[in-house]
Amino acid sequence: MSLALNESGSWVYTRYTGAYTLAMSPTTIKVDSRLRDQVNEVAKANGLTAGSLIEKLLAEHLERELLAETKRRIKQTSPEDMADYLSEFSDMDDSLGDGLEEYAGEWDEEWNALLERDPELAKRFGKNEDG
Repeated sequence: MSLALNESGSWVYTRYTGAYTLAMSPTTIKVDSRLRDQVNEVAKANGLTAGSLIEKLLAEHLERELLAETKRRIKQTSPEDMADYLSEFSDMDDSLGDGLEEYAGEWDEEWNALLERDPELAKRFGKNEDG
């Protein structure tokens, strides 16, 4: 999943498909021949077209820019606003399981069975052979 600007200038999540959107028409851009050759080489090595490689790289770049902007804005948040946000987040987090208590035992059984079948998953989640 990646981020991109839509026609109205808003950020939207998109799923990279490795292919041009059907509504897009091909065009030509002028780049140095060495750059063109590098793009073609990397694209071929990754099973992509030059255009889909550029599309993928641009989406990744836009996502990094958005994350950097988000971090910048978080750093600029006043301590009071951050405290309000964290309090509200905590309240929401505490309510995530509301009404689900009756299923807890069932989920525990399924989770433990999954961990027994998949030692790698068990290792990732800290369950060893001793339980």
